[in-house]
Amino acid sequence: MKKEDVVAIMSLHTPETIYSIYALNQLGAIVNLIYLTLNAEEILKQTDEVGSKMFLYLENVQDKVKEIKSKMKAEQIIYLPIWNSMPFPLKQIVKQKSCRDNSLDEFLKKGSKEIVLKKERYQPNMPAVIVYTSGTTGEPKGVLHTNDSLNAMAFQYKLADMGLTTNSRVLNAIPPFLGFGITVGIHTQLVLGLEGILQIDPNADAVAKAMMKKKPEHMIIGPAFISAIMKSCKCNMRW
Repeated sequence: MKKEDVVAIMSLHTPETIYSIYALNQLGAIVNLIYLTLNAEEILKQTDEVGSKMFLYLENVQDKVKEIKSKMKAEQIIYLPIWNSMPFPLKQIVKQKSCRDNSLDEFLKKGSKEIVLKKERYQPNMPAVIVYTSGTTGEPKGVLHTNDSLNAMAFQYKLADMGLTTNSRVLNAIPPFLGFGITVGIHTQLVLGLEGILQIDPNADAVAKAMMKKKPEHMIIGPAFISAIMKSCKCNMRW
């Protein structure tokens, strides 16, 4: 990978996804964030139309990828295991072995003896990530964010004095392929030194359970889930 190469990632906000986004950014590559809910042909279109050289996908959607893998122009196809960062007992339950593509761990092992790659130096308006519009008024369109635009968003939240102080606990249930997910759900938390709680399951009951257990000061979630979460929480929400 080199500067301005494009790498497509179709995943949720798992630790492995976040590591990959920032590792690619260090090399100056552009991350093309693909909606996890797209059908196979839509995935192929959004991956190939920007010339993605590599495709990383969450293991759970391997059936969609199988349909289009032979048509993809990407040079390497790698899956991100959903179970990698899980506690040991749960990892053994959900671990899948049916995937034939290289896993992220296998890919990283191949490069473990290679020379240390040189990081790209900062330049103004370097492209960082591509996110897509929802397509409610037509076909979804790719929106290119630079490092500067992502940082500007993070510092706007700092200047807004919303109580996002260092080590504040933030529960995030927004995936990275949404603009709000990558800018606020991931990047703003890291820039401001917040403690991020990655809630991968967006189900209202699961979010409510995580909220009551972790007791975060802030939440990042779609407005449609708020009423459902309020109904799901049966006890006092003050802490």
